[in-house]
Amino acid sequence: MRVAQTHNAHQNLLHLLAEGGVLALGLFGVAGFFALRHGFRGARSQSAERQILHACLFGAITALFANGMVESNWSFFGSLWLFWALVALWLSASADGSNPEPFAQPSRLAAILALGFTPIIVALWTANLEWKRLQAALIVNAPVTATSRQDVVALAQSAQIDGELWNLAAQVDRDNGLTYARNAVSVLPSTRNLRLLAREQLNSVGVEPALQSLERARALDPANLDTLGLILDTQEGAGMDEEARQTAENMVAMADAAPNRLRALPELVPTEHAT
Repeated sequence: MRVAQTHNAHQNLLHLLAEGGVLALGLFGVAGFFALRHGFRGARSQSAERQILHACLFGAITALFANGMVESNWSFFGSLWLFWALVALWLSASADGSNPEPFAQPSRLAAILALGFTPIIVALWTANLEWKRLQAALIVNAPVTATSRQDVVALAQSAQIDGELWNLAAQVDRDNGLTYARNAVSVLPSTRNLRLLAREQLNSVGVEPALQSLERARALDPANLDTLGLILDTQEGAGMDEEARQTAENMVAMADAAPNRLRALPELVPTEHAT
């Protein structure tokens, strides 16, 4: 049975622990404790109107943090920026007047507008990328025609900095697959995009560049069985018997490692690997 691999832990604190270790999680907890103590202590002396603003900001922060308990929303720039912008506004609203103003009177309105509209602009920009990616995915999953192929490429060209869109464009436009795969890797050098580039290089350039791309993918995730499997297939096709044998032995060892022995929902609901 084959199960899909994920790029994050789907939980912010668990993701932080995996990426930064116990020290990073501990420092986040300490900073959160002092922020909460300062925020609520300062709010006690505020007017009723200011306390309503304070409560609304805290509610928005709580909602984003609660969502992060079931999804790694800090992995997305827009969500991460919005969360910390709200934290900054909440702490600013907690000030009781004993601290100096962060902005002088002439520039205060500009600062308020910047803090207010920047999260909205970032969120809209991120949502636009997500919408384009969804459109492209729907087109790819339907029967591909010449028109739909052009639509996916146009979406990728309009976004430019979205590696997933370039990946989809490479899948539907085989004539320009190598170019689009290189674009995908240039903006998002993930294991998935590097495997795509290796396949395109194998078809049009040769074995050596393909293996170099696969080695880059393996350096990012040494336990990725998809990458190791493609390396094995490439080595076997090129007649590199000794290298293929070593890769197969590595795959056997990796298959018995803890990350590949853990089972959860995918064990009950089989899914296909991403190409």
